[in-house]
Amino acid sequence: MTRTAVFAFLCFFSSLSFAYASIPPEEDAILAMVEAFTREHEGFTLRVVHPPVKRVQKRRQTTRAKRPVPTIGYGRNLEVHPSILAKIRSGRLRVTKQLVEEWLREDLTAAYAAVTRTLGVKPWFNNLAPHQKAVLVCFFYNVGTTSALGFYEMIEALSKGHYARAGEEMMDSDWYEQLPRKAIIDILVRGIKTEGHFDMQEEIELALHEERLNHSPSWYREQYKARKARLEQKQRQKPILLAAVTPQISKRPEPLLERIITGR
Repeated sequence: MTRTAVFAFLCFFSSLSFAYASIPPEEDAILAMVEAFTREHEGFTLRVVHPPVKRVQKRRQTTRAKRPVPTIGYGRNLEVHPSILAKIRSGRLRVTKQLVEEWLREDLTAAYAAVTRTLGVKPWFNNLAPHQKAVLVCFFYNVGTTSALGFYEMIEALSKGHYARAGEEMMDSDWYEQLPRKAIIDILVRGIKTEGHFDMQEEIELALHEERLNHSPSWYREQYKARKARLEQKQRQKPILLAAVTPQISKRPEPLLERIITGR
């Protein structure tokens, strides 16, 4: 091979590498958001969980199963993996943290593939923001591909760019009514409605703070709301004087009251 051929090959390889490097790692960003939400929403367990059947009013968008679905780890559906369930029950499989982490990556990748395979071919899908695509992946992971595609009104609203209505359609379902942690699941609703900036990790932290606030003593909630109302009133009256202290007070409660919430 001559020097000219070698030089041409190196130039072609460099241009190809640059082209691949210029592609934004959207898939990695989406899966990172999905993983952060799933870890908090599903929780973690090394035992098989059989959730109880809940009686709810049937709505237009229903995902109610005929029987409880056994799960393990970060919400892995063992009904889809009957061989794993059989091995666990017979004692032939010992579930470890490392194995659960592998299952999580495998299931989230499968959910992402299901979204791109079914909705990614639609022309309107590319108009969605990365966090909205992450919401769809979380949704597919939580309810399953078949049930997710049954949300016809939500998908139609997304196709028309009516993201606020898509969030309302997500809430108008048996799936939403059955979920206990509304502060966490509302992240998906806000995410699908929001077209601009959306920080998944920040939303999770705010939802956790709201849950702690809801489970705190009633006297603290009333005192915290009254104090926050007084602060907002003072802020409207003297915005310049309170500019230095407002961020610290509005974002965090007092140290003593915070210890009451967190139990520290």
